[in-house]
Amino acid sequence: MRIRIDFRALVGAVVLCGALLGLVVGCATEDRINKVSAGMSKAQVIAAMGNPSSTAGEGETEYLNYNLLVRGPLGGATPIQNQYFVRLRNGKVDAYGRKGDFNSTKDPTQNVNLNIKTE
Repeated sequence: MRIRIDFRALVGAVVLCGALLGLVVGCATEDRINKVSAGMSKAQVIAAMGNPSSTAGEGETEYLNYNLLVRGPLGGATPIQNQYFVRLRNGKVDAYGRKGDFNSTKDPTQNVNLNIKTE
């Protein structure tokens, strides 16, 4: 008994499944940031977003960093990973969004002092 496999059909089915999975995963993770709101506690953020990819902080300020999948350009099936942050001050959310918003790309543990002379 011989089994014939149409490899073109098999490859097409795998590509289609991957595209559909990408759309489902992209939609699911992209929406997680929308569950965050100002005033939430760290525990509430983690319950809504899951565990962060990394954390950083200094004093009363803490950053929870997330790498989330979003749909590709023009609703494409290939997901893109974007970086998001949640900033907590005194244990409560005071800012959140894509990394780069609200000067969130600055390392919160880095102190920068500039000496500028004016004449």
